[in-house]
Amino acid sequence: MKFKKSKKGILIGETLKIIIGVLAIVLLITFAAKLFGLFSAKTEIEQAKEQMDILEKTINGLKEGDVKPYVLLSPNNWVLTGWPSKGYINTAGAIYRHTEYVGEIPNECLKYGWEKCICLCESKKISNFLNWCQENSICKEIKADDIIVKPDANGEKQFDGYFNIGSGIEIKIGLKNNVIYIDKK
Repeated sequence: MKFKKSKKGILIGETLKIIIGVLAIVLLITFAAKLFGLFSAKTEIEQAKEQMDILEKTINGLKEGDVKPYVLLSPNNWVLTGWPSKGYINTAGAIYRHTEYVGEIPNECLKYGWEKCICLCESKKISNFLNWCQENSICKEIKADDIIVKPDANGEKQFDGYFNIGSGIEIKIGLKNNVIYIDKK
């Protein structure tokens, strides 16, 4: 007596094995990527500290009239700001007056008694620009007469500028009349 093997039964069994194998491989790759991320990726705070250390060295190395290129790489969704506040913020082409914090600086700078500072702050969807830098910020003292981030066409600060950090923002950092200027390259 001969047994006939059903081709459909063989195909279904083999197809099921292939699907299970592919799913297992995908799960292993996902797990490996997450495990790698846990041990190799730096936290945003660590990234901000490293970025500020390099930025501080660049600024401190400026001589009168120097302009140096710089690339802001990380952390994503953070902003580079200069303090004290002038009380204006330019948002999508509209300039808003924020009188509640004119001349203010973030707590991170106040606790060291700094008069002027530059900060990397976690970007938040709030209107009070100062509050961006009250939590999750890394700041460094600036010993120049002023710091101007994103000056207007005349090179003067008309509002509180900031740069959103993402996939490598190219900026230039200059020193003129003991004022630090940070602008688009």
